Amino acid sequence: MTASEANDRPPSGAMDPVRVFREFAVDVAGIRDEVQLYRYVARNVVARLGYIDCVVYRLDRDRGELVQMAAIGEKTLDDEDGAIINRLTIPVGDGITGTVATTGQSIRIDELADDPRYIQDLMQARSELCVPILVGERIVGVIDSEHHEPGFFSPKCQELFESIAALTAAQLRHIWALDELTHARSELEDALEISRNAEQMQASFLANASHELRTPLNAIIGFSGLLTREGYIAEDTGRALEQAETIKTAGDRLARIINDILDLSKIAGGKLPSALESFDAIWEAENAMAPFQRMAGESGVTLTLDDGDADELLAVGDIRHVHRILGMLLENAIRYSPEGGTVHVRISADDDDVAIGIEDSGIGLDDEALDRIFEPFHREEDATEISTEGTGLGLTLARELADLNFARISVQSAPGVGSRFALHLQKADEG
Repeated sequence: MTASEANDRPPSGAMDPVRVFREFAVDVAGIRDEVQLYRYVARNVVARLGYIDCVVYRLDRDRGELVQMAAIGEKTLDDEDGAIINRLTIPVGDGITGTVATTGQSIRIDELADDPRYIQDLMQARSELCVPILVGERIVGVIDSEHHEPGFFSPKCQELFESIAALTAAQLRHIWALDELTHARSELEDALEISRNAEQMQASFLANASHELRTPLNAIIGFSGLLTREGYIAEDTGRALEQAETIKTAGDRLARIINDILDLSKIAGGKLPSALESFDAIWEAENAMAPFQRMAGESGVTLTLDDGDADELLAVGDIRHVHRILGMLLENAIRYSPEGGTVHVRISADDDDVAIGIEDSGIGLDDEALDRIFEPFHREEDATEISTEGTGLGLTLARELADLNFARISVQSAPGVGSRFALHLQKADEG
């Protein structure tokens, strides 16, 4: 008979195991935190059973380590928080605890001096009991106890610790299930919030779209009605021509709104193709500017280009999309700049991207307005007083096209100072 088999009496000062386990079974149902569970096992179960040392380890499977989570004895200070002294991490497979974490089998040793696997921590121990915490067949942790007497732990001690580990594993499974349920509920709430926001955005979009479409449509219907009135054209040919021009302008605007809506729909459905290629950003910026020189001149705005004296700056993107984005930004910059104002196009590059910046001397925007300018059909009050020619979708579409080209649009602005919109394109590999 070994010394441990002769030592089946409970440790000195131990509480009745039946009472301890009964209270454990009741209390554990209220523990919802993994760390609190480990501390409860060490301090309210093992300690009350009379054992002077215990460390509860959690297996960090990603790192392949056992992490000390809770303890009693020399590993803790005599305080309420149970902080661990000299917190260790043990690689799976190392030492006695690491072996248990590998095999999933309990180990009881009567004389540690004879076992080369023993890793001394603080106490010079002579005997050790180490049992796995198993959730199903998965090893999730280890409960370890040492004693300064040889042969201290008996087979009944091992049964006791294995029962503690089993109850711990059962509650861990419950905690993780609750965590998953909470996470799933949070994701569902987030999805519902996104859905509500999408519904509100859709309703707002439809309301704004209806208003924007109705404005040019009313002009078309109203003036075309006048032109079809018998004798009206003959009465005032000059006025009729003006009204016909108004009808054309309204029709053009209506077509642009519809085209922008269709393009946004294509992007959302992944049906707008993007053919990325390398191109000279300076050359394409000049090409994009050319059609707007006349608009700038008619508005009394000076449109200039600053390329930083670079020969070329190679970027990556779909040239058609880049031209369209720059066109939208240039149109806004010219429209919202006062007569005598300036619009500068500046091209620069760093290690990562090529930026085509468009700076205007217009009305500028405050921080609140900057948060909303990419919303469909959004216009600032000052902007609507200046012009109603835009579709209200330009910046929205520009941002979506930029995303499609792995690019982005940045904005800097201040009221009364002007704005700087910049298209940041991926820099092409040289050579």
